[in-house]
Amino acid sequence: MEIKSSECKNKKILFVYRDYPSDTSGYKATMHIIESLKEKYEVVIYCDLDEQVINLISSVSPDKQFSAMVTHVPYKSSSGRTLGVSHFMRERIELSEAYQDSLLILRQIKILMDIPIIAYTGAGESPIIASVFWEGGGVDHIVSKTTDLQKDSKEIISVLGTLIQHYEKLPLTIPDPVIETEDGFSVVEVRVNLNAGVGLVSAAAIAKECNGYKGKVLLRKLDNTQKTETYDAKTTLGFLSAPILEGEKINILVEGSDEKAKSLIKRLYFAFSARYPFTMNLKKLEVKGNVQEK
Repeated sequence: MEIKSSECKNKKILFVYRDYPSDTSGYKATMHIIESLKEKYEVVIYCDLDEQVINLISSVSPDKQFSAMVTHVPYKSSSGRTLGVSHFMRERIELSEAYQDSLLILRQIKILMDIPIIAYTGAGESPIIASVFWEGGGVDHIVSKTTDLQKDSKEIISVLGTLIQHYEKLPLTIPDPVIETEDGFSVVEVRVNLNAGVGLVSAAAIAKECNGYKGKVLLRKLDNTQKTETYDAKTTLGFLSAPILEGEKINILVEGSDEKAKSLIKRLYFAFSARYPFTMNLKKLEVKGNVQEK
């Protein structure tokens, strides 16, 4: 459902743009996008994605927070030192290195204020770049720059409306875990909040954590609250065989009921409840909130 124009005017968008000279086509294109956004939203503009953007967001009062952010994503040349790895991994490593400074800033923004971020960039929309941008900086969507400014503006505005509505429906608080027992396993149900679901980086981190536990660790996807097949949480392949999407409910099953089992199941519960791989805090031993046991 599209957000009405009157409702959009109550939404404030942060637009971070590249510093083009005023007599260039890049500058004119940027101004066109900004003016198109202003027709629907209140727009705050800022030149260049740097640490000052973090200070700007930190200074915003709670009643005047941004609803979303549209930004360019600056890069630097990578070292190219990726011998002995596959083409896929080489491209992923080089992209992560080239964009690491920008993605670090975006991560900090996401931690300060969990708002949708759209990257308006010439980097492209390949699965690898999308994965690097999301897992490294929490970027929700990439809009590729084209010479058709009308098309670009329309896509940005459309995606903004969808993402803002989606974020407004997200749970504001994470409920305390309720741990039950089942056939020798500690079991907890959790809603997956990870933006875009469980990706390669988050799956690898969870599998690594589970491998430090001697007993079995399983995941069970819930279909209309009915118990279905379980998957091994100790292997990344287990995640890939049954993709886990944002908003889905799953059971985490940890063999045993001692303190080690309970500690792991609590860490996994809050990891799946996190919004991004970089906020999962799997190594955090002290878990906030109360834990109920049945």
